Amino acid sequence: MAFANPGSIVKSLGIENGQTVVDIGAGSGAYLEALAERVGGNGIIYAIEIQKELVTKIGATVQQFNLKMVKPLWADAEVLGGTTLPDEVADWVLVANVLSLSTHSYILVKEVARILKPSGRVVVIDWQKSVSAVKEVLTQGGFRLVGEVTAGSHHFGLILTKTI
Repeated sequence: MAFANPGSIVKSLGIENGQTVVDIGAGSGAYLEALAERVGGNGIIYAIEIQKELVTKIGATVQQFNLKMVKPLWADAEVLGGTTLPDEVADWVLVANVLSLSTHSYILVKEVARILKPSGRVVVIDWQKSVSAVKEVLTQGGFRLVGEVTAGSHHFGLILTKTI
């Protein structure tokens, strides 16, 4: 596997029917179909994206494939409270190819901690070259590593929980 495969990554996570997942930096929605399959009709997926045109694209995908559990949100996760989601709403937060590009990664990690339930998990998928820096930001942001996920030869995958 050369690049990250959203379907196989999501299948390996243990996301359950009825859970709430937040996809921060959802982009064009690469993970949404696989996430929707896991959470089912009783779950919710908040697709957070800062680029309006990508939120529009996600909205079109939601309509085209009848993904009623997906809620596209135009929001800025690099601002505390910027996702506009309530505290401790998410069972899972997915952050794929975002932390290594973030100019405010510490704030983004604090926002992830704010929206994650105490028993929730964070999945970080990012480029191999950024693994050390991303791990440092997550550790300083109050997360601890509990597992890893295979994410391709160019990416790493971390599963984390809150320590605070």
